[in-house]
Amino acid sequence: MLCCLFYFLACFCWIPALALYFRIKKFSKKSKTISIAFFHPFCNDGGGGERVLWCAIKGLEKQYSTKVECYIYSGENKSSQEILSCVKRQFDITFSNKINFIDIKSRPLLNPSLYPAFTLLGQTIGGLFCALECLLKFQPDIFIDTTGHAVTFPVFKLLGGSNVACYVHYPTISTDMLGVVRDGSSAHNNNKSIASSPLKTKAKLIYYELFAKLYGYLGYFSDVVMVNSSWTGDHISQLWGGSVVKVLKNQEKEHSSSSKENKKSIYIVYPPCNTTTLQSLNLSPRQPKILSIGQFRPEKNHALQLQAFSLLLKKHPSLLLNVRLVLLGSSRNENDQNRVEKLKSLANELGISSHVEFCINAKFSVLLEHLQSATVGIHTMWNEHFGIGIVEFMAAGVIPVAHNSAGPKLDIVRNIDGGKTGYLATTAEEYAESIWTLLDLSQKELTEIQKRARRQSQQFSDESFTFAFLKSLSQFFTKIK
Repeated sequence: MLCCLFYFLACFCWIPALALYFRIKKFSKKSKTISIAFFHPFCNDGGGGERVLWCAIKGLEKQYSTKVECYIYSGENKSSQEILSCVKRQFDITFSNKINFIDIKSRPLLNPSLYPAFTLLGQTIGGLFCALECLLKFQPDIFIDTTGHAVTFPVFKLLGGSNVACYVHYPTISTDMLGVVRDGSSAHNNNKSIASSPLKTKAKLIYYELFAKLYGYLGYFSDVVMVNSSWTGDHISQLWGGSVVKVLKNQEKEHSSSSKENKKSIYIVYPPCNTTTLQSLNLSPRQPKILSIGQFRPEKNHALQLQAFSLLLKKHPSLLLNVRLVLLGSSRNENDQNRVEKLKSLANELGISSHVEFCINAKFSVLLEHLQSATVGIHTMWNEHFGIGIVEFMAAGVIPVAHNSAGPKLDIVRNIDGGKTGYLATTAEEYAESIWTLLDLSQKELTEIQKRARRQSQQFSDESFTFAFLKSLSQFFTKIK
């Protein structure tokens, strides 16, 4: 009995002691600047999530100058100069103030490949150890998670005494994920061996439901919650509670939905898209080209694009003379490359390989060339939380045919003044029909849609993001004059 008591004290008594240590440390702080630390261990990946990180830091720098000091918990094996050079090259963003990088050794614990089973739980436990290392190395005034690791919230809130904010790109678990398992459907998060077994399905459903409760509890510890789309906002609202609020430039905050009263707001802060450069492209002339942009990941469903294109050519053989499909995207590893080879084989099977072009890891200049010449942009990912590629299509004058779900449906491909800015589809037949409709339009009709789409894309600019991000965090900076 005494051994059990000793074990309990050894395991848990350090928690209040550690919290007391950080409280004393916080109140003894002499610096007048506000320290802001971002949890973004893979800050050099160069994707949309990283663009959010760097635009957020740039916005804070512009607004508060030397009154704030920014830190990044990073596990990159590169110098700060190398990382910032990549930021300049990839996003054309530079900084006047120093950015402090805090090296964390426990980053490998966040890698999903480390947990072939119970991946969500494994990453959560790994994230807990990672968060503890971060706090022990630096205690910030404001902690902002931009990677979706909710387990970091209570560590910095309860132990570190920090103000906590988060920017959620995608909920770690959602009602849609639960639905896929419940229905026995095979998907990238539910393999066939589980989907075909009632017993395994029941066990996984219990696991998901318990994890959803844990995720909901962790969300309570974030003082400010920002999400990247209406779809993400609705799911976070269901899991964490609170009302979803759109923060739009030159408008009052718009309440989108509410799940529970007297709860904190969940702010929709659309991610920054480089619309300025793309809006300088000419709207015409355009080629009968269909362009796809996106990493060669399974959830992007490139196979559906090939199937829709094959159906289009069968229904309208006159297009065989000049139409083509360009699949442009990055291949990150051997798995991605294997997917590309399978897609090439599928194109051969469908008899369309001579009309399909694969552009792998293309330069930005090549991307611009295709955006300047393409007429239609195709997107086939189900429940894409936002869809930066679709915004890039619209800004460049490429009319999107996007999946009729989540971000594209709720936020991006919306009518303006009663006119279309693009099309939505689900099946190969719907995609083929929408693409044919666009290719069959007169130049005047095409230009009208292009202009509306370009106008719609402006609400997703860097400037709009910076305004909404700073507005959402304003409660942390009331003492700054």
